Amino acid sequence: MSTIVVGLGNAWRGDDAAGLLVLERLRPLLPDSVRTVVHEGDGLSLLDLWTPEDDVILVDAVLASGRGGPVLHDARARPLPPDVQPLSGHALSAAGAIELARGIGWLPRRLIVVGIPAHSFGTGDPLSAETNDAIEETLETVRHLVS
Repeated sequence: MSTIVVGLGNAWRGDDAAGLLVLERLRPLLPDSVRTVVHEGDGLSLLDLWTPEDDVILVDAVLASGRGGPVLHDARARPLPPDVQPLSGHALSAAGAIELARGIGWLPRRLIVVGIPAHSFGTGDPLSAETNDAIEETLETVRHLVS
């Protein structure tokens, strides 16, 4: 059994980089026993990152209008609600990959999605001030989940 923290996103699309930035800032603060993974690819490849015995925390930008801080969702217990969907420009999103894993019995033992409310997604856009503030709060949230 492993604990895995996965930062998802696209470094070149504004707030979509939020999951990657959280992981970058979080790595030095986590115990060596926690595996950290940067994921910028298709959702299907997420299934290669875990086994059913693992504890997994996925950190990603989400379309969660009206929310300021991180949005926590136990994806093992139930599918992601429509208002907490990780962003994706891929054929299979993270939410789609989670549901595929559920269908084939490949969900990890624990699967928490930490959504960072995002606002700006254009290519080359800077990180928005709101998302930057949410990143700071998300760091503490993920540290707490790992401990």
